Amino acid sequence: MTTKIVKFISLLVSLSIIFTTARSTVLINPLLQKLADKILNKTEEANELIDEFNALLNFSLPDPWNIETIKPTLTFYQIGNKNFEVLYDFDPKKTVAHLNSIGFLHVQQLILITHGFHNNFDTDWLHDYKDVILNITASQKIPQTVAILGWGGGADILVFRYRQAAANVLTVGQWLAKFVIEIKKVQSNLRVYGIGHSLGAHVMGVAGRISKNFDRITGLDPAGPCFEKVENSETLRPSDAKFVDVIHTDGYDSRLDPSEWFFPVNHYGSLIPIGSVDFYPNYGYHQPGAGTFTVAGSHLRSLDLFLWSMTNRNRFVTDLILTKVPDFDDPVTENKPSSYRAEMGFFSDRWPIPPRNESNTLFYLKTNKNEPWSLINKGYYQDEYLQYFVASSKNVKRSPIINRGYYIRSKAIDFGWCKTIQSDHHNVVLSLGSGYDTSSFHHLDCFFIEFDYADVCRRKSEIIRQQNLYEEIDSKQQAQIEEIYFKSSRYLLIGIDLRETQRIEEILQSSSIKELLEAFLVRASTKTSINFILFNECSLCYLKQIDSDRLLSKLIEILPRLFEDRYLISIHYLGYEMYRSLRCRNDFDRFMLKHFSSIGAPIETFLDDKQIYDRFKSLGFNQIELINMKRFWRDSIQNDVLERKRIESIEPFDEWEELDCVCSVYNLTVCAKFKPSSLQVLKDSENTEALSNDLKMTKLQKLLTSISAIEMPIFGHSSHFVSEKNSIRIFGGFGSQPKEDGDEDRRHRNHHRIENIIELRLNDSFDEIITVNVWQPKDQHHRISRLHCQTIPIDECHYFLSGGRTSPRSSSSNVIIKIDPNSQSFQLQNHSFSSIELSNYRHICSLINDRKIIQFGGAIPSQQSIRLYDIESDRMVRIESPPHLNLDRHSSAFTTHSSHSLLLNGGLDSSGHFLESSSLELLDFRDSMTLKCFRIENFDHRLYSHRMRMINENEVLIVGGINSRITSNTIYRIDLRQMKLLDQFQLALSGLNCRDKLLMFHNFALETNGASKFCTIGGGGNCFSFGTHFNPIVFFQI
Repeated sequence: MTTKIVKFISLLVSLSIIFTTARSTVLINPLLQKLADKILNKTEEANELIDEFNALLNFSLPDPWNIETIKPTLTFYQIGNKNFEVLYDFDPKKTVAHLNSIGFLHVQQLILITHGFHNNFDTDWLHDYKDVILNITASQKIPQTVAILGWGGGADILVFRYRQAAANVLTVGQWLAKFVIEIKKVQSNLRVYGIGHSLGAHVMGVAGRISKNFDRITGLDPAGPCFEKVENSETLRPSDAKFVDVIHTDGYDSRLDPSEWFFPVNHYGSLIPIGSVDFYPNYGYHQPGAGTFTVAGSHLRSLDLFLWSMTNRNRFVTDLILTKVPDFDDPVTENKPSSYRAEMGFFSDRWPIPPRNESNTLFYLKTNKNEPWSLINKGYYQDEYLQYFVASSKNVKRSPIINRGYYIRSKAIDFGWCKTIQSDHHNVVLSLGSGYDTSSFHHLDCFFIEFDYADVCRRKSEIIRQQNLYEEIDSKQQAQIEEIYFKSSRYLLIGIDLRETQRIEEILQSSSIKELLEAFLVRASTKTSINFILFNECSLCYLKQIDSDRLLSKLIEILPRLFEDRYLISIHYLGYEMYRSLRCRNDFDRFMLKHFSSIGAPIETFLDDKQIYDRFKSLGFNQIELINMKRFWRDSIQNDVLERKRIESIEPFDEWEELDCVCSVYNLTVCAKFKPSSLQVLKDSENTEALSNDLKMTKLQKLLTSISAIEMPIFGHSSHFVSEKNSIRIFGGFGSQPKEDGDEDRRHRNHHRIENIIELRLNDSFDEIITVNVWQPKDQHHRISRLHCQTIPIDECHYFLSGGRTSPRSSSSNVIIKIDPNSQSFQLQNHSFSSIELSNYRHICSLINDRKIIQFGGAIPSQQSIRLYDIESDRMVRIESPPHLNLDRHSSAFTTHSSHSLLLNGGLDSSGHFLESSSLELLDFRDSMTLKCFRIENFDHRLYSHRMRMINENEVLIVGGINSRITSNTIYRIDLRQMKLLDQFQLALSGLNCRDKLLMFHNFALETNGASKFCTIGGGGNCFSFGTHFNPIVFFQI
C-alpha cells in the first residue's frame, strides 16, 4: 500500500506541473496538495483515489457522462454576422434551420474547432485560431464560418479524472454529429472541416464516423493514453473524413520511462499513425525548446505549428518520410526521400495523397525551437535559411524603417508567388539575378534555375554544400556546362552575366538541362501543363533596358519550344523593383537614384507606370498587373488587423512618412502570357483603372521659390515666428544645428536630437536668413531634446512646450520654457499642470481666445482626449469633445482661423489609416465648443504630415504632406467663403544655389509674415537605407 501511495502522490505532483504550466497558473494546485494530504493520512477517500490511479494505469474507461452533465456549446462566428451560441439542449433540426436562415451556412466551408483535456470554451488558442481563420476569410474573400465547440463540463475536470474525460469523447462526438447531419441536409455542398487537439481530435473522429459528412479532420497531437493499444477505443481513424491529417508532437519520451519512473505514461500524444497523412515534426516527440520535463510543452507544440502554418503557406512542405512505421513505444529516428511531397498544417489538403503503403504517408520534417524569424530576429518575417547567407544578420542593428521596408518587400513577393505559382501545373522558375534569394528552399514543388554573376554563385554553392541544403547530383556531370555551380534534382545555379543572352539560350537548350527538367516533370505525370515563371527581384533595373528586354524576349521565345509538343505552356513574370512612380511627386526618387550612383551601382532602367505596362504588353503578355507598394502596404497589410498589431508589437515605430515614400517608388509587377489556345486577355481591372486615373492627374502650376544660403538640417521640430523681431525660433527636432560664426564645435556636423533653441533672423523682405543664433540651456537638465512637440508663446519671455517624444513609446510632459533674450539662454520650468495633462506627440495644440491653449489627438491613443490650459488661472481641465470630432488622430494640419476658432484637416488614426481630408473642420470656442465640417470643392486628397496657414481672413494654404495616392510637394490654396480649391502649385526651386537641392515636404515647419510670404524650415527624414535627407530653407510668395 505504501508504494502505491508514493507513486500516486508523485503522479499528482507531475500532473499538476504539466497542466498548470499549460494554463499559466501556480506550480502545484492547492487542491492536489489537499488530496495528497488525505492519502498520507490514509483516509477512506484515499482508497477511492488509489483505485482511480490503478484504472489509469490499466487505461480502462468508465461510462461516459450524459449530455446534460457535460453541457457542450457550439458558438458560430462569421464576418459581418452576430455570434450565435448553440446550447446542449437545442433541437438540431430547428437550430440548423435558423442558422441557415441568418446566413451562417451560406458559405463554402464550415470549420469546427475544439479543445482537449483540462480546457474549455474560453481557452485562448481556440479564439486565436478563430480570429486568424476569419482574417484569412476577409483577406482572401473566401466565405467561411467558424464554430467553436466547448465541452469544458466533460473535459475541464480534476487532473486525475482524465479517464472520465476520455470516456466523454463519445458523448460529445455523438452530440456534434447530430448537428452536422442536419447541416448537410440543408447545405449539401457545404464543406465541413473539423480541427481538434488532444481529446478534441477524437471528438471530431466520432462526429465524422457517425455523421459520415466530414470533408476533412485535422488531429493536433491526438491524445494517446486510453486510445493507443486499447481495443474498441473511440480513436480518430483515416475513414472518419475524406481527408484526415494528423500532427504528432508528443508521442514518446525516453526521458520518462514508465517502467522505472513514477509517472504512469510518458507522453500525451501518440506515435501510431491514424490519418490519411501523418506528420512527425522532429520524429513526433521531444520537440525542441519544449523544456526538459514539461511533457505538455511538446503536446501543445502542435497548436503552435498549426497556427503558424495558417499565415505561412508552403513553409512546412516536405518530401521526407519515416523509414518505417513507429509503434507505441518504438519511435523512428531515421528518414528517407519520398517521390511525393506533403505540407503540414492548414494547407495540407492542397496536396495529393500518396498511396498508403508502409511509411509512404508518414512525413518527417524538422522545426526550430521557436518561430524561426529573421530580420535581426525581430519577428517580422520567417525565413530560417537567411541565417546561412547573411552571417552577420544577428549582430547588425537596423533602424525600424529598414526592417519595415524589407518586411513589406517579403510579404509582397510572397503575394506574387501566390499569384504566379499554378498548383495544377509543373512550375519552373527562372530567377534572374537571384543573389542570395531563398525562395527555392520554400517552394519545394517548383524547379528553380537561378542566374547571377559567377562570384555570387560560387559563394552560394559553397554555403548550400556546407549546410547540406540540397542533395547534389554528381558534380562531374556539371563539367558539360562550366557555368553550372550547383545541380540537384530540382535546382540549378548558373553563374553568368545576364547580358550574355546567346549563351543563356545555349545552356537552356542543352541536353543535360532538358534531361534534368524531364526527370522533374515525370514525378507528377498527371499534370499536362508547364508554367514558366521569370522572377526578377531588383536585378534587371541595373541593366540597360535594351539588354533586359533582349533577355526577356529571348526567354519568352525559347521556353515554350522546350516542351510545347507535349505540354500546354504558360509564362508568368514576377518582378519587384524600383520605378518612377506617378504616385511620387516629391524628390524621394531622385534621392534614391543619387544614392545608388554614389555607391557605384547606378539604376539603368527606371520606368514609370505606363512604360512598364507598355513594355510587357509589347512582350506579348496577356495579363499585366502593377501593384505599387504603397497601395499594397496600406490596402493589404494595414487592413489586416491581427498582422498589423503583431508588427506594431515588435518594436517602436514612428517613421510613417518615410515608409510611405519608400513604398511609393517600389512596384510589384505580375504578368501572365498564355498560349493562343488558352488566351485570356486582361479586361478593365481595378489596377488598370487606377493607373489610368493616375495618368490623368491634374497638371500643377509651377511656383518659383528661393532657398536660403544658410542650411538648417532638421526635421520633426516646431517653430514660432516672432513678428517684432522678424525671426523664427525653432524648438526640438532631429538634425544638426547650424554653425555660428567663430564656432569651432563640430557638433553641428553630427545628427542628434536638438537640445537648444535656434533663432533665425530674417531680412525685411522675408526671403533670406541674415543670422543664426543658438540659445543655450542654463544647464544640462534644461535641454529640450524632443521630436514632434508643439510650442505656444505665453508672453515675451515664456513658451508653453507641449508634448513631444524621445522615442516612439516615450512621450514627454508639458513644460514651461523661460527664455532670456539678452543672454540668449533658456531654462525649463517643471510645472505640475495636474494629473490630467496631455503627454503625447504629433498632436494638435493651439492658442485660442488669446489666453487658453487647447490640446488633443496624438500618436498615443490613451492620451488623445481634449485638454484645455487656462494661462490666467494656471489650470488644466479635461473638456468634453463635440459630437463627430475624431480624437483618434495624429499628424493633422491645423491653424488658428481667428482668435476663437481652429481649422483642422487630415491626419492618420492610431491604426495608420488616412482620415478624411476633403473637408475642413472648424472648431469654434466662442460659447461652447462646436464643430462644423465643410467639404472643399474639387479637393479629393487625403493628407498627413502637412501644414496649414492662413493667407488672409478668407483664404487658407495647405502645404506638402503625404497623400493617400501620391507623395507630394504640392501647395493648395483654398477659398473659405466658397469652400473651393482655387489653385494647386508645385514648388520649383530657382537660383544658382538650388542645383541638386531636393525637397520632401513632411516633418517640416511652416511660417508666414502675414503678408502672403511664407517660409518652410527643415523637413525630410531617414530615407530607408539610402541615407538621411534634410530640406533647405525655402521661401515663396502666394
